[in-house]
Amino acid sequence: MQSNQFSDFSFIRKIRIFKRILHVILSISLLFAINAIFSKYYQRIDLTKQGIYSLSAETKANIRNLKSETQINVLFPKESNQPELKQILSHIKHLLRSFENHGVQNGERILKIDYIDPFRQRSKAQKLFDQYSVNEENILLVTQGDRSQVIRQADLYEVTENKITGFKGEIALTSAIINVNSESSDKVYFILGHGEMQIYDNDPNNGISALRAFLEKRNFQTDTLSLLKTKKIPEDASLIIIASPQGKFLAPEVDLLRRYMSEQNGRMIVFIDPGPTHGLDDLFEDWGILSENKFIYEPNTSMTSSSNNFIIHQFAEHPINDLLIDYKLNAVLGQPRPVIKDPLAENNKRLSVIELMGTSQSSWIERSPFAQDAFIEFNEKTDSKGPISIAAISNLNQNSALDISIPSGRIAVFGDSALINNKHFQIFGNQILFNNTLNWILDRMHMLKIPIREIATYQLTMSQKNARQLIVFYAILPLGIALWGFLILYFRKK
Repeated sequence: MQSNQFSDFSFIRKIRIFKRILHVILSISLLFAINAIFSKYYQRIDLTKQGIYSLSAETKANIRNLKSETQINVLFPKESNQPELKQILSHIKHLLRSFENHGVQNGERILKIDYIDPFRQRSKAQKLFDQYSVNEENILLVTQGDRSQVIRQADLYEVTENKITGFKGEIALTSAIINVNSESSDKVYFILGHGEMQIYDNDPNNGISALRAFLEKRNFQTDTLSLLKTKKIPEDASLIIIASPQGKFLAPEVDLLRRYMSEQNGRMIVFIDPGPTHGLDDLFEDWGILSENKFIYEPNTSMTSSSNNFIIHQFAEHPINDLLIDYKLNAVLGQPRPVIKDPLAENNKRLSVIELMGTSQSSWIERSPFAQDAFIEFNEKTDSKGPISIAAISNLNQNSALDISIPSGRIAVFGDSALINNKHFQIFGNQILFNNTLNWILDRMHMLKIPIREIATYQLTMSQKNARQLIVFYAILPLGIALWGFLILYFRKK
């Protein structure tokens, strides 16, 4: 009689081996299938309470709207002896992972990220420096075509009382991406005809070619304008800049500028020096600003440079000055003149005037312009003691039919032009001051509705005894239990 094969233990063992092999094959196939699915439908889930690894809706929308490939170059050393640089690079990497995950359109990467070590990849870094006229390291360089924007370490963090309290990387990076991809360019006109500094002049003290290059790299168009050759300020004028007029504006020219500011919601930045009569006093008074043709004397040598330039530390609390205050940056000026708020401006409730920065307490307005340095001393009867305002900003709000405040024209007046000449514009504080004034004038200070990420640090403190107990409970004990289980399984098979 033939025995039943299902009662044959050797046959059953073969079936069990086959089933195990089949289980392994099916498990591996399942893993491959899951991998294939998630490679096409990738999803990150942020389980942190504050959503620190998630991008805001505004950032995601702007990335989705990108039409051209945009490059983010991270110019930081991969290995550094400075703990601060390591921490900054760690924050940047976490942020860029989120940008990278959302930077794909129709299967193609629209947002490319490249980490470049300026020391180990010197030739690659130098190529970028030459192409975009950059001479800094430890920065983010966002590029699209010929346009670029630099993001520095100071742009990445919020500082309160000398302590870093927040990470603004998403704000800075999204703003840079928008700027380099902007299809429309704001146009800046520089007024000429009164001995102003020229935008194509490379002279260190009298030229502002560095300022022109600064604007053009940020997607601004620049041009010059003579008020005597036009009947109206061009409609495409986003901003008018008057840089150190040496002659007086004629009445028809002043009238053109006043109408531009009031009727065209104009935006203007003016740099004036003590000495020359500019003829713009009526325009300034319209906006609640006064500027006497006096010079300021500073006896404190710690407040002046070796070349007698004023070192400015006093800044009013305003978005224009936030970075300067947080990081204790200085602005360096030549010989300034006072620029103050008109006391009568308080009567105009729609007018908002702010004195932006000032000289030290030891300075004063010298009423005798012909006095020699050897004879200059403070006179309580005729001189005005510091601090003295040397820059002011003003804007006029218009109310709509629904009683909604609508910002119209804006103006900024600086009592010095050396701030922007080729020699001084290389100073980081001067660039920050001008750039933030530019953003405020053009109403770009809102910086989107992107939250600042709070930086939270956690520290676990324990004794050596507690550390050994943790190792026993979470490492040695589980391994011992696993080993015991394998031994039992082994002996049962025997």
